Amino acid sequence: MTLFDKPYSEWQKEDLEALVAEPQACETNQLEFKADCAILSDDRDAKEKARFDILKDIAAMANGAGGAILVGVRQSGDPTGPAFAARIEGIREPERLIKTTNDLVRKHLQVCPASLESWSIRYTNDTYVVVIDVPKNVHSLSMVTLNDRNQFWVRIGTSNRLMTTDEIQYKLLRLSAAQATAEEELDSIRNANLMSLSCAWVWFAGVPLDRSTDHIPVRVQDIKKLLRDSRYFAEVEAGNSFTPAQCADVLAPSLRGLNISRHYSTEQDRRFLEIRRDGTLIFANKIGPAGIEAMKQEVEGSVPSVSLPGIYATLMSGLYALADIQGHYHTGRAAIVQAGIKNGDKRSIKVSNGFLYDVRLPSNDNIQLKAMIVDEHWQPRDRFMEWARQLANAMELEDPIPQPPWVPDSTSKD
Repeated sequence: MTLFDKPYSEWQKEDLEALVAEPQACETNQLEFKADCAILSDDRDAKEKARFDILKDIAAMANGAGGAILVGVRQSGDPTGPAFAARIEGIREPERLIKTTNDLVRKHLQVCPASLESWSIRYTNDTYVVVIDVPKNVHSLSMVTLNDRNQFWVRIGTSNRLMTTDEIQYKLLRLSAAQATAEEELDSIRNANLMSLSCAWVWFAGVPLDRSTDHIPVRVQDIKKLLRDSRYFAEVEAGNSFTPAQCADVLAPSLRGLNISRHYSTEQDRRFLEIRRDGTLIFANKIGPAGIEAMKQEVEGSVPSVSLPGIYATLMSGLYALADIQGHYHTGRAAIVQAGIKNGDKRSIKVSNGFLYDVRLPSNDNIQLKAMIVDEHWQPRDRFMEWARQLANAMELEDPIPQPPWVPDSTSKD
């Protein structure tokens, strides 16, 4: 494995030293070295120039192929060729630099790059190298808006330049086409994989906008561990909910990614889960009665009942699983997500939430919650609450469906 096969988040001091060892690492369209960053300087002119430069660098990299900016690495080389890492100098206030840069990006980059992250790597006792990890834009373009500027920059080779009007239009058309392709894939999943399900199902599907490369390795044990270790799933009491962690044992490898080895029809195994190598997640939970219980109700002619918390848990599990997959495998945060309820049963079903109310879901009814594009700032809890309100409207309830007690509050980290 080469140095740059290793994620920057796992770099340590020896990785920094490898940059300046023979052969020295060179700047590329996805890597830039900075000896320091004067946005913390007391010199007003130097500070203002540095503020613009760092915004320009981040925007250009995001509008190009993505990449990383390493602050604290002195560059050198022939002006006619790419610069190389000459020595590690480090900086002394990494956390202050990271906070100042993040504040600057939030205020003066219109459309912040998806999942922009920064962290420091200790080099000596009092010096650090700051890594600014810039993902490629897959939803829109980043525009610098500092000091009345409205500029689109792009990184070509190892330099940045202003984008022309034609380039901006072309890029936006390509991004729009990527969104349309993701929406088509979502339609295909919904119609081919989910709408044919019998009984009553609640389903979730998430499709990344950028699916040009495979990000997720086909390793069953890794996916099982990811689902079982999820922060959210651990908060839900088993028996009151359904989560992807509960069906991790039936995952099987496939060329496309991971899915369950077969469909189950027993009361104990009522689930469908697929994780594709491009980061697409398909998840459904059969909420209607099955097996002996279904046969018993058929004879008695009673109305089957499904649990509203079970519906909630499926929606939340899908959202949190997608977010965890994106974070673990460093896939792009931008995606299109959708969920819904499909009653393929011959009878209507009753949606029950304890003593609050009972709502009938007619036979062959199909509630499709709104498809939403989630960007770099999306939070699973917020998307869930939006769907909960839509679900209440679809069921013609006067009040929004109440939030279940096991949903983390807004201060929880996703």
